[in-house]
Amino acid sequence: MVEIINEDVGRVAAPEAVTDDRSAAAAQEDQSQAKILQTLEKVEQRESEIELEERRKMLILMHSRGLSQKEMAKVLGISQPTVSRELKAIIKRTRRVLFEFLDKEGLFEYHRWKAGYDEIIKLTWDIATGADTSPRERLKALDMLYMFNRSRLTDINSLYEIRHHLKEERRKTKPKSEVLQYREEAADYSADSS
Repeated sequence: MVEIINEDVGRVAAPEAVTDDRSAAAAQEDQSQAKILQTLEKVEQRESEIELEERRKMLILMHSRGLSQKEMAKVLGISQPTVSRELKAIIKRTRRVLFEFLDKEGLFEYHRWKAGYDEIIKLTWDIATGADTSPRERLKALDMLYMFNRSRLTDINSLYEIRHHLKEERRKTKPKSEVLQYREEAADYSADSS
């Protein structure tokens, strides 16, 4: 009987085992609470990002409709400087996305567009020079060719403008070496002296 009591006392009286179980359970509960808090923070952050994107969409819409920054601020319930900052952020982001697109996809898209454009011109010439084409259809085809060529000239000019603008933007954002910076300053100084 004494042995049984000692065994029971041993089970009940082992404080290290009870403490270890409690601290392990507390640590596990702390970890699960930390995970829940992280998840809640991520959800709140995502909700605020969604709200910001929705607000930016509204700003773009209102800006395209010609509203002033003051009017936009009143509609959205925010200050005019906030509207100004948001519009600048939208423009900056749009510029970055456009440059990335032009760098990665632009040349391919241009060649794809040009191939389709050239095919349309070829088919239009076939219509204009076809033996069974009526004079009215011939005039329409020639008119379309005239419009295509005017459009092509406009597109070529636009490409040069875009190319020039891209070079300027890259020049502004690209860090200059000290030698290049010195040469530009020297060139500016000599130009000013003349």
